Amino acid sequence: MGTEVGNRPCPDGRYCARGSGYSADESCPGGRYAAIRGLTSADDCTPGPAGSYVPYVPNSADDGQQVIHTCRPGTYCPEGSEDGTPCPAGRYSEAWGLERVDQCTVVPAGYYSLGNASLEACPAGRFAAATG
Repeated sequence: MGTEVGNRPCPDGRYCARGSGYSADESCPGGRYAAIRGLTSADDCTPGPAGSYVPYVPNSADDGQQVIHTCRPGTYCPEGSEDGTPCPAGRYSEAWGLERVDQCTVVPAGYYSLGNASLEACPAGRFAAATG
């Protein structure tokens, strides 16, 4: 590691292929981030931790650095996620930072879920006899 491009180190949050010019620095791919300075390839970028996501930031956006976000309610994020994956139909979660699909809760009978992040009671005259 410790790559310098020209006489300057590769910028934080980026990688610079050996032999490339400083202007050839690249953002890490979505789901990954630069945990240290001096990366030389996208493979050197660190996968985001489970329970979080790291959206891709193109080189032209701001400083091109990825930011780690906590997984939102109604979604789960395995290690290396670029965005949250919605809880499947019949499941929901009001919690932040889910890592696995089995952490999404089954919707109980008499309720339904819109957007996978909250529960609503079935309206009068309607019911959900089954869970999920």
